[in-house]
Amino acid sequence: MSEASTHQRLLECLRAVFPGDKDDVLATASATTHPDWDSVAQVTLITLVEEEFKISVQEDQYGELTSFEAMLAYLETGA
Repeated sequence: MSEASTHQRLLECLRAVFPGDKDDVLATASATTHPDWDSVAQVTLITLVEEEFKISVQEDQYGELTSFEAMLAYLETGA
């Protein structure tokens, strides 16, 4: 899977959780910078990523995947 494809698919997941935000905002979003990224958004986002990429994220990794960049790196390293 190409890096651009992974990036775009992950952006789509974030768009679903944070509708109305522009891509540049989403691409730099994190739990500490986005006002709507709370625990419910985190679980929803992880669920969407699991469905979109057909993977299973272990619960102990949820706390590490709290930004677009962290999720992208996780996916690109063969999650």
